[in-house]
Amino acid sequence: MQKTELVVYSRAGCHLCDALIDELTEFCCGNLFTFTTIDISGSDELEKLYGVKVPVVTYNNHILCEYFLDPKAITAYFGISPEN
Repeated sequence: MQKTELVVYSRAGCHLCDALIDELTEFCCGNLFTFTTIDISGSDELEKLYGVKVPVVTYNNHILCEYFLDPKAITAYFGISPEN
């Protein structure tokens, strides 16, 4: 089964980003998700969109959570019960 790919917007040296990525890695292991990370540093457009919000987890440009991982928000967005 193909996993749904989430996108994490982050920046190097951000302790909140590192913590969220660690938690998301663990979360994805038991669920139907994977993710890619995009560093917003150096991109005026991404800095404008996400600069004060990083880390940000998105799917198809829809923000699922900011600053901290919210597994319930992610699973609810996809209509998945948290136990799956």
